[in-house]
Amino acid sequence: MLHKDKTIVKHRKITKQNKRMSDEETFYDGKCMIYRTTGSGDVWQFRMYADGEQRYVRQSLKTRNLIEARQKAEKLFIEYSSRIHQGEFLFSIKMEEFTKKYLEYQYERVEAGMLSKGRYNNIRTFTKTFMEFIGADTKVGNIKNDKMEDYRAWRQKRKSDITMTVVVNELITIRQMFNWGKKKGIVSRNYDMDWGEIKVNKNEVRREGYDPEEYKILSRYASRWHTRVSDFEDKKEEVEYFRKSIRDFIGIMANYGMRTGECLQLKWKDIKVNEKTDVAQINIRAETSKINQSRENTGKRADIFIRRKLYSKFISDDDFVFSDFNKRRMMSKDRLYRYYNYLCDEIEKNEDNWKRKDLYGIRHMFISMHILLGKVDVYTIARWAGTSLVQIQNHYDNVKDKQVSNKMRYDFTWDDIKEASGFDESDDLKESEQYI
Repeated sequence: MLHKDKTIVKHRKITKQNKRMSDEETFYDGKCMIYRTTGSGDVWQFRMYADGEQRYVRQSLKTRNLIEARQKAEKLFIEYSSRIHQGEFLFSIKMEEFTKKYLEYQYERVEAGMLSKGRYNNIRTFTKTFMEFIGADTKVGNIKNDKMEDYRAWRQKRKSDITMTVVVNELITIRQMFNWGKKKGIVSRNYDMDWGEIKVNKNEVRREGYDPEEYKILSRYASRWHTRVSDFEDKKEEVEYFRKSIRDFIGIMANYGMRTGECLQLKWKDIKVNEKTDVAQINIRAETSKINQSRENTGKRADIFIRRKLYSKFISDDDFVFSDFNKRRMMSKDRLYRYYNYLCDEIEKNEDNWKRKDLYGIRHMFISMHILLGKVDVYTIARWAGTSLVQIQNHYDNVKDKQVSNKMRYDFTWDDIKEASGFDESDDLKESEQYI
């Protein structure tokens, strides 16, 4: 039963301050009210104040009957009070604000050591793409629950070569954001998004890396690319610097098999060089690793770090190995990929059979080569590369196909097989004799 306040105002005199309301009834110590307005055609209205958001919830009760209006108002008050008590916002915010709040939360996790910077950058990229799909000014509460069924087609239209693996990873991130939004009351707990179904081809997850011959061409062009900058280039010194940088970046990835984000975020304090043995010891910090675990790799090509210190302007312990040209900050990922693609453009103009692969393909080459060499076990390779045995199996299992095929073509006779296992195809072999 709805408990009315003692004060009931009927046919209140219309004033300038209250020129719209009439026949007001307040309930629950003034926390909500029903009323009619001069323009509502005697239809009762509901109003309730949401303290946390400092705004009024207003809603038509769609009835002219006072008893029915009171009953509807009671149900609405209980529903809205319950949602507020659970921490939900009654007024939906825009997608841009929602994304900003989520990224602030994730960055706090980065600072607390709970999330790697690489993963944070992925989240930022995925949510930015999603916001472009939905619209920055779209209210979160206004997103239709079947909207995501269009996401795959939209992504493929924008990027025809995108893999379904990438699309699935993006959707997982967005789903996590909406689940966080429900906990924070930004998204209604009753909101149920239909994420659709996307099938990923099993072969799609297999990594495409450079083979040694392709890498040899890439490395050869990269090594001398900085010498081909025109004397008429306005920013010749800067262009030379970034061309040398991409050369060094390629060399380090090929010899240490790091992820691009891990390599880009290296600082000089992470590097120990032995000039006599040409050995470098690299500390890959947890906050820069995709799996949020630190690891230490020791390998050859210390000369890359030695020469880099000679032409880089920022070489203090806390400076980035791959710093910007004139500013004490990390070289941007956009610039890294831009110069890499410039280099690939030049190679493809001169090498008919050479085809660029993603910069990440150098890491895949490193892992694939060591699997094929078979000098160390797969666990050691996984630990060095900062990945798992499952990931190695899922993404690089095809690397062994050629070796397995060669091993299975050993010399044997069907008599040997028959004697060992009982397997017998003698009758079927006789059938073939008439054709051969």
